[in-house]
Amino acid sequence: MSDLSTYAGQANHYAAVKARLWGAKEAKEPSKRVKARPVEPWQMWPPVRLPRIRERSFVKERLEPKPESPEYVRLVTTADTIIAEVAKAHRLTVPQLKSHRRWKEIVIARQEVFWRLSKETEMSLPMMGRKMGGFDHTTCLHSIRKHQQRIDAAAREPWVKPDAMRIVSERMV
Repeated sequence: MSDLSTYAGQANHYAAVKARLWGAKEAKEPSKRVKARPVEPWQMWPPVRLPRIRERSFVKERLEPKPESPEYVRLVTTADTIIAEVAKAHRLTVPQLKSHRRWKEIVIARQEVFWRLSKETEMSLPMMGRKMGGFDHTTCLHSIRKHQQRIDAAAREPWVKPDAMRIVSERMV
């Protein structure tokens, strides 16, 4: 067995393994002019280069329409008006709706915003989450489903109308 602590020993060992596996010719000894120096394992192979992470603004431009396009104007005005209407109906401010607070009043209003955005616009779930202050698409999906459950429960039991359902049912009629 060759000495694996030197470069020459490692080269010979590699050549021998390669010859056994692939039937390659035996490797020659390195020339005398090349000095064998000890190599650390982390120096033997180049480090793996990770792909550069693109800036957030670039990803945002790719996923959302450009500001000069008519789709962008429609999305911005519709989403902003929906958020403002729900905030006003629930007596909240827009920054409160876009915050990550878990107060019941804010959560119910935020779920209504996500539900209305899904029904009244063609925004994707990630776009809705970004518009509402950086929520995940799964949060948007959960909010839409929870609000739909509330609407269905109000339709089944019309005598039970929590505050949020009263606002939704008045708007739906």
